[in-house]
Amino acid sequence: MSTTKKLKRVFEVDSSSEDEIHLKKKKQLPRRKCLVCDAEKGSNQFPSHKRVSSHEHDHNVCRPCYRSHLKSEIDSKDWNEVACPECPITLTYKEVKNMTTTRNFAKYEQACIRAALAADPDFRHCLSTTCKSGQLHPGGANEPIFRCQECGHKHCVVCDANWHQDQTCEEFQTIRQRLHAENEQSQQAVQKISKPCPKCKVPIEKNQGCDHMTCSRCRHEFCWVCSADYINIRREGNQRHEENCTHYRAIARLREAPHVALRDFRLDPLRPEPVEEDEPPLFIPDVFGMRNSPTFWELAEDNELGGGLDFLG
Repeated sequence: MSTTKKLKRVFEVDSSSEDEIHLKKKKQLPRRKCLVCDAEKGSNQFPSHKRVSSHEHDHNVCRPCYRSHLKSEIDSKDWNEVACPECPITLTYKEVKNMTTTRNFAKYEQACIRAALAADPDFRHCLSTTCKSGQLHPGGANEPIFRCQECGHKHCVVCDANWHQDQTCEEFQTIRQRLHAENEQSQQAVQKISKPCPKCKVPIEKNQGCDHMTCSRCRHEFCWVCSADYINIRREGNQRHEENCTHYRAIARLREAPHVALRDFRLDPLRPEPVEEDEPPLFIPDVFGMRNSPTFWELAEDNELGGGLDFLG
């Protein structure tokens, strides 16, 4: 056997021995389930007390889940509110650094720096809606233009508004106050002549016609007087209006009568005139045996048609 083959064989034996030793060690590690992903993992897959030293409890959230938790905390909370996934205690600067990724820690560190700078009276936040940066801007009214080093957005530190090109601060504030007053007047006028749609809240103005309204945006149908839903009114009659509504009508239940006198009800929806006083009442015979039936007839007025009779079982 050549020397090369002998060395290769020895290497293979040594490698297989090392693999077996590694597997044995791996099998010997105590295993437990992660509280988040519910996967059973070796104890080396969980944070050690050394890396999260300020917390005395056992750490039963695996490292990948711990990192995901910290990413969510850093993205959604202030730097000093980043907390442990197993208890409400916040993590220290060093613990966050130990347990999160480099990218997420950079975000966290920037938040810490901004918080420290914000305590300085010369620190200003960028007013751009798409930028969360800020910087020191000494000078105050003597240097009114703030230019963000991150996004380039400019605003006036005196007026606390976007930079007003070709206008002094006094001119800009006068115009802003006038526009604000006009907007207030417009809002008050809209509130007087309109009502919000009960569903989508868009203002609706009623200029003519009946009180049955249909929102042009969401097509919701409702009563102009009491905002009752017309789906319920169609299904159950005018009893579904609010009791203080002019269209509210209580249900007349005719359980005991063998026939119904309709002198006071308009039967023809196309003829809104009331029945003449000298006309004899119209009788509906009890041909269907309604008197002894558990169901009954109900009368309801239809405001849109001018009147009518609903027979509801």
